[in-house]
Amino acid sequence: MIAPHRTTITGAGAFSLIFTTLLAGFNAYGGHTGETMVQERGQAPSARAAPHAKGKFRITGDKLFLRGILEDWAGDFRNRVEIASDGTVSFHVSASEVAGNENAELLFDLVNNEESFVFYAGTDGNAVADLFVKDCKIHPREKIAKIFNGEAYTRGGWYIIGTKGRPGVPQPAGDVFAAVAFNINAVVIQTAINKGFAGVATAEQEAGLGQSVAFTTLYIHEAAEILEFAAQKHRGEKLDYNAAHTAAMRREALIRKQRNLTGGFAGGGLIFTPSYTADHK
Repeated sequence: MIAPHRTTITGAGAFSLIFTTLLAGFNAYGGHTGETMVQERGQAPSARAAPHAKGKFRITGDKLFLRGILEDWAGDFRNRVEIASDGTVSFHVSASEVAGNENAELLFDLVNNEESFVFYAGTDGNAVADLFVKDCKIHPREKIAKIFNGEAYTRGGWYIIGTKGRPGVPQPAGDVFAAVAFNINAVVIQTAINKGFAGVATAEQEAGLGQSVAFTTLYIHEAAEILEFAAQKHRGEKLDYNAAHTAAMRREALIRKQRNLTGGFAGGGLIFTPSYTADHK
């Protein structure tokens, strides 16, 4: 989840299932120890083989835009990504096939989680508001739409992220556990080291300073974060943003290193501004 920092925000602070494998959450505080990547994220080696109730990972809004991101994550397995007419995402791979491929594993974990997630990309604030409960006094749909479109919000806006059961954020509607929505008319720049997490992925934060953050990187970070929130829920724990954001930063760093990604680091201090095109319509 993205958290405010003056005029910046920190972090960038969401899909029919094919395989019945269990995601056990990755360890929010564990760094790389030389063990397997599965163990590094706090999973028992056999955890992904256990049967579980199925959730759903769905995309909405500009599906072509999001399909491109998910196929990019899948890499050599891009032809195994299937998106139904309602936006439900399937990833026709086994855990062993994607083992060690950090970005493909991220997609696998979203598709095969017990919880349901929604990702939105686009510019329609009203469509984003429809992803959340409609009778919330703290986050009424008009406010959600305006924040998403960068209106009437002193800290910028241009995104909405909500996780069910986490206080202070919009609550997703229906059985959705987490919804992640980015306005693709925004330009995102990493302007600072995240002061609250300066000791996490320090090299990656420093490398991204002053650079634009790609949307694929924003969705990587938020996917990792909501997966950790889901793991906390399954462990019977209170949802802990610091732990989830730490885990997301570490997973983002692993993917960044493995794929040689450049640009701003989504777990750093960010500022969202409208693009020139959006500002001059």
